[in-house]
Amino acid sequence: MKNWKLVAERWMVQWGHFVYRHRWWVLAVMILLVVAVASQMRHLYFDTSNEAFFHADDPVLINYLDFRDQFGREDVVMVAVETDEVFDTQFLRTLQQMQKDLEKEVPYIRDVTSLLTVRDTRGSEDELIVRDLIEDIPTDPAQLKALKEYVLSSPSYPNWIISEDGKLTNITLELVPFVLENPSEEDALTGFDDETTAIASIDREEALEEFKSLGPIQERELVETVKAITARYEGDNFKIILAGGPVFSSEMGKSMETSMPKLSGIALGTMVLLLLVLFRRISGVLLPVLIVLISLIFTLGTMGLSGRPFTVVNQLLPSFLLAVGVADAVHLLTLFYRRREKDYSKEDSIVYALGHSGLAIIMTSITTTGGMWSFANAEVAPIGDLGFFGGFGVLSAMLFTLTLLPALLAIIPSGPKTLFQRKPSEPGGPIDRVLSFFAEISIRYPSRVLIGSFLIVSFMAIGLTQLNVSHWPVRWFPDDHPFRVSTEVIDTRMGGSATLEVLFDTKTPGGIYEPDFMEKVSEVERIATTEMSFPNGIVVKNTQSVLDVLKESNKALNENRDEFYKVPDTRELIAQELFLFSNSGSDDLERLVDVGFSKARLSLSIPNTDTRDTLDYTYELDAHLQRIFGDSIHYGTAGIMKLWQATADNVISGMIESYSLALVLITVLMIVFLGSLRLGLLSMIPNLIPIVLTMSLMGWLGLSLDFFTVLTGSIGIGLVVDDTIHFFSVFSRYYRKSGDPATAVRATMQTTGRALLFTTLVLVCGFAAYTAAEFVNIFALGLLIAFCIGTALIMDILVAPALMMKVYRKKEVAKKRSVKAKPVRLAKAN
Repeated sequence: MKNWKLVAERWMVQWGHFVYRHRWWVLAVMILLVVAVASQMRHLYFDTSNEAFFHADDPVLINYLDFRDQFGREDVVMVAVETDEVFDTQFLRTLQQMQKDLEKEVPYIRDVTSLLTVRDTRGSEDELIVRDLIEDIPTDPAQLKALKEYVLSSPSYPNWIISEDGKLTNITLELVPFVLENPSEEDALTGFDDETTAIASIDREEALEEFKSLGPIQERELVETVKAITARYEGDNFKIILAGGPVFSSEMGKSMETSMPKLSGIALGTMVLLLLVLFRRISGVLLPVLIVLISLIFTLGTMGLSGRPFTVVNQLLPSFLLAVGVADAVHLLTLFYRRREKDYSKEDSIVYALGHSGLAIIMTSITTTGGMWSFANAEVAPIGDLGFFGGFGVLSAMLFTLTLLPALLAIIPSGPKTLFQRKPSEPGGPIDRVLSFFAEISIRYPSRVLIGSFLIVSFMAIGLTQLNVSHWPVRWFPDDHPFRVSTEVIDTRMGGSATLEVLFDTKTPGGIYEPDFMEKVSEVERIATTEMSFPNGIVVKNTQSVLDVLKESNKALNENRDEFYKVPDTRELIAQELFLFSNSGSDDLERLVDVGFSKARLSLSIPNTDTRDTLDYTYELDAHLQRIFGDSIHYGTAGIMKLWQATADNVISGMIESYSLALVLITVLMIVFLGSLRLGLLSMIPNLIPIVLTMSLMGWLGLSLDFFTVLTGSIGIGLVVDDTIHFFSVFSRYYRKSGDPATAVRATMQTTGRALLFTTLVLVCGFAAYTAAEFVNIFALGLLIAFCIGTALIMDILVAPALMMKVYRKKEVAKKRSVKAKPVRLAKAN
């Protein structure tokens, strides 16, 4: 196991000579490779949709798309207006004018519903009349009062079109699901709105050929147009409140566009300062920055080539690679400049640096990649993308560090002088004293160190019992973000800004005509609104289904008498009244049932709450559905809420799988790289403690596992093993030479301790840049990983030496062992 490492180090020495002698060829090949791949960056795009969290072949996504194609999009834009009195002539006229502007100017809109245009079903003799609620705005106070009483006493309008206090009214903009791929094709315009070139409903297989789904780009355009229009009307007594899925998607995209360059800029700026302090050379700053930027461009080009988008999760990729990718260059340059300061030639310095750090760079890059690739197959697509491309980026940084960097060092001038003179490596300095202090504690009191560490970890581990899973996208925004504030207003005063969909499938054409079916759906609706509530006490205040259409029609056809607001008793009457409604000119029925009248949906208006709460509510609802319907029909929850619930499940299953895979993979790699089963297993102790402490800290702080914080363990273990590899590798070398664990620990701390400290500082500062993010969970992720890496440093300079003191004993054969170590020293002397 040990011989392969010596062979690998000799290969790195030979590679150093090769790169130096063929530096221009190496440079040319690398430039061509980067330019070719970088050209694919033009294909990069942002995707903030709910669908982006799933792989294309995920059954949950396929079922959602089928539901959307059948009934239309459920995620609407909500334009709520707050005023002192909704039922005021001037207010209604202003509302009417704003609605006309929205209908005229906003693209990709299928339908607009408001207090003015909401369905009003009336009967006249034997005729069913479905019209807009307010066709002519009343001017008489008595008429306005009567209108107010009619609306607020309606079983349908409150908590949908108007708040219960009558001071907040809502305009809903329903989006089309598809838009033309090429709007200029005249033969494809049949059946489309000329202004939006969009289609409301179409078979998805057909749509894939000529159309594309309405995406984040179109949603962003739509929302920005809505904002521009509503801004023209907003005033003291006409307060605009925007909410809904497309608004969330738009705000998410805007935040990503601003946070990505900001986080990357902070990480880059911090890196420049630290490199300047470390190397005190212009080349020591520019070269690592150049290598990490090229690695980033290469990775993003590969990402564009694969057609994968930037999402709310993998937007972290650039800043992650900037923080992690620089470490390889730092290790190589540290040895190169140290050699040059002793007046060795360029070739000798390059060969020396590659011979002594090349293998370590490869080993640490592979372990970090292993940690990232452990969640590359995650069910949550953006997490999988971050894992795959994050690992690919780490390998890219390794590739360019071992090829392009030495070629550049061979080409550019690099004398022994630095920008300002000081002697950081001189023994006795403050850093050396701190490192020596920790070393002596571990050497003298190893048992106390290990027992104390065990007690601390045991106490902190109590926090693991408090961990829970959360998926609450609105809470990603800060408390005072306009979208979050608006959503909370809609949830509080309008009954909810989201919907929980229940889909019924009788599997029989005309199956929903059966009175028994209608009665059972009515029973589900009654239980959902009167007997059930969310864990936080919130109840469903509004529902929409074919029952509303049927009851309204039945009442209208029976002289508008209130006692007939119910489902008819016979199949024939149900079929007849639904037929009359479909021929009334209203298309509302299309959103509630399928064309064969075998499927129906029940929409429950719910607040935008944590998926944990909706899961509990759904489980209880499923139990009622089973009791009421049994196996007579197919039923189940559907829509966007189903996507969110599946996402929460995927986070947990993916975490267990990725953490287990990372643990096994990195343990095997540590055993192989360190060349010892015992040393490899022991090395995992200081690697796992930071992960346990960090996850425990989440529990103590009340932080939940979500899309971001769930990455802490896999990213953390992939990073913390790097320093452990360096410590154990150097310790093993010094122990073979001296046969004394105490001597080996002291030598390791004085030679490798500084490198561990600096790389930790780079990573901590890099991830601390996440605290500048707008999203609170990215802020939390940055702090957690910074804490994890900082804790790992303490483990490597305190717990790891204590372990070595307990496991390894002083030997009398040190001289013989030192002879065997000479081949390593020969490589150093080239």
